[in-house]
Amino acid sequence: MSDTLVDTKLVKNFLISSLIWFMVAIVIGLIISLKLLYPDFLGHISWLSYGRLRLVHTNGIVFGWLTTAFIGLAYYLTPRLTGVPMYSDRLARLTLWMWNGIIVIVVVTLLAGYNQGLEWAEIAFPVDILVMAALIIVTVNVFKTVFRRKEKQLYVSLWYLCGALVWTIMNYAVGNTIPYYFASGVNGAAISGFYIHNVVGLWVTPVGLAIAYYLFPVLTRSPLYSHKISILGFWTLAFLYPFTGAHHFIYSAIPSWVQTVAIVTSMLLILPVWTVMTNFLGTMRGNWEKAIGNTPLKFLIAGALFYLLTCIQGPVQALATLQPILHFTDWVVGHAHMALLGVFSFWVIAAIYALLPALTGRQIWSKTLSEAHYWLTLIPVAVFLLTLWAVGLIEGTMWSAGVSFYTPLQAAKPYWLVRTAAGSVIIAAQVLFVVNVFKTITSGKPVTAETS
Repeated sequence: MSDTLVDTKLVKNFLISSLIWFMVAIVIGLIISLKLLYPDFLGHISWLSYGRLRLVHTNGIVFGWLTTAFIGLAYYLTPRLTGVPMYSDRLARLTLWMWNGIIVIVVVTLLAGYNQGLEWAEIAFPVDILVMAALIIVTVNVFKTVFRRKEKQLYVSLWYLCGALVWTIMNYAVGNTIPYYFASGVNGAAISGFYIHNVVGLWVTPVGLAIAYYLFPVLTRSPLYSHKISILGFWTLAFLYPFTGAHHFIYSAIPSWVQTVAIVTSMLLILPVWTVMTNFLGTMRGNWEKAIGNTPLKFLIAGALFYLLTCIQGPVQALATLQPILHFTDWVVGHAHMALLGVFSFWVIAAIYALLPALTGRQIWSKTLSEAHYWLTLIPVAVFLLTLWAVGLIEGTMWSAGVSFYTPLQAAKPYWLVRTAAGSVIIAAQVLFVVNVFKTITSGKPVTAETS
């Protein structure tokens, strides 16, 4: 398909914006990890208190980094897979400025202490209305484009993208209104659990899979192993994931049958995971040597392996026998970081590396730098996760043994120090990434027929 289908400048600006928010979010993450080690660090500045910075970190990763990149990549994938330009260039450009403006307002208001007090639904009125409006604009633009498509068959990436947009608009409306205005106590917690888990399961996961399903055939230059299996994965995700949210509240006042349904559906999520991994491994069959020297494919493969581990770990830790040990510990923190950093951030990074030459007409400025970025991200992420899982087990077993709440926290300090050190290396690696991206845009060698 012709490059004229894609507004390359718009997509490039979305990805640049996402990188800026990525750096903001992870630097703040480093600061709050230091606050765990040194509670008085910046403690006299209310805007830089732990509670306010954590909200900027979590929302910055989901809405600043990932969602900004997702919208930009949606404006790339949709024309590519439909054979027609986006329905409205004006609406697409509007969302670039609108979304970045929203994120600026979110950062300022959260630092000022203005929030709803609900996990991942902290964005308060009327800013949350603007978030909904931006998502609706993106959804209308994508669906209108799909309806005008030249390609008869919908590729699986479009199934996941379209589903994610519809599900997220409904989920965001529910999670930001009902627990805050209409439900409190147990009912509010249950709905918040539904919302929180579906931010990951019905937004980040399907859009991440849309990206991965696009990139695996492109980077291997091989057809997708099975389109039918991929559609089976889409529908099993759609029908199973909405019921899993209560697995965060095992042994709570939420009705036990709701908790049981959440555990059972969590275990059944192995079905969509099986379809995804079957397709990825099937597409890679005979193509593993192509990963040598191919940084985006390496990030894609590493993200897929983290995806498999995440989706095994999640249901297992939801089991009633393990929940009392693991809940409220750093194990869960490690699990969340594996999903958002190890899986979906890796896939977005892969997409940026893979698509940047097409967006800029320039080759990646330094393959050496990109390889260094890969290893200086992968190894510290592994250390980061293993450290959190180890200290989580220590905390959980000590609390289960009846020791005071404070004692495990003292035991956790050396592990938190390792986590902070690993996080510092991860940030340094992302600086290399940002430098490579900007040098590619400004002074990369032109793409030729031989290098394309």
